[in-house]
Amino acid sequence: TPAELGAPGMNDMEKTLEAVKKTFEGIPQRFEWWGLRKDGTVFPKEVRLNHSIYFGQDVVVALAQDITEQKKAEETIRRSDLRFRRVWGSSKDGMRILDELGIIVMVNHSFCRLVGLEEKDLVGKPFTAAYRSEDQVHDEEHLKIFQRRFQSRSFASHQEVELTLIGGKRLLVELSNAMMEMEHESPLLLSIFRDSTERRESEVKLRESEEKFRSLSEQ
Repeated sequence: TPAELGAPGMNDMEKTLEAVKKTFEGIPQRFEWWGLRKDGTVFPKEVRLNHSIYFGQDVVVALAQDITEQKKAEETIRRSDLRFRRVWGSSKDGMRILDELGIIVMVNHSFCRLVGLEEKDLVGKPFTAAYRSEDQVHDEEHLKIFQRRFQSRSFASHQEVELTLIGGKRLLVELSNAMMEMEHESPLLLSIFRDSTERRESEVKLRESEEKFRSLSEQ
């Protein structure tokens, strides 16, 4: 019986028998099940039930596959995703993810605050939507350049750039880029923006102050 093949007390036998009943009715079933090895260890497996005829009798054919490694991989991904989302939500730096066409897939709250736009105004649109546009042709050319760089994986890993936002405000930011390439997933580009405008202004003021002091000391 199913109960004898599974880990004691870990499977819903009522649902299992219901699945067997549906299989007899001609509806194939697929579900996860806790199995028991000969050494007493419990392990997860995927069970598939199909209806068949054996010597003129209706039977259910069960195929089971050990999915221990799959479950471990899923747990690793889940934990990694949880850590990523914690960093994503708490980071003071603006974070943005683009697809190969330059379309915004995700932005965090800090990026929205940096560019002065809401998430709904950014996600699903070209990355140029966050910046002041000279004209449509200019934006299209920027997207083509981005797409070529994406294909060749030729983004600078770290650089300082000046951005002109939609409202005309100018920002100096430290920009870091990293490709996100995962098996069976389309590649993406993660960009991290750190506003360095105040730091640069402070450096300029300090330099002006030093020059002024030097001038006075030479008089």
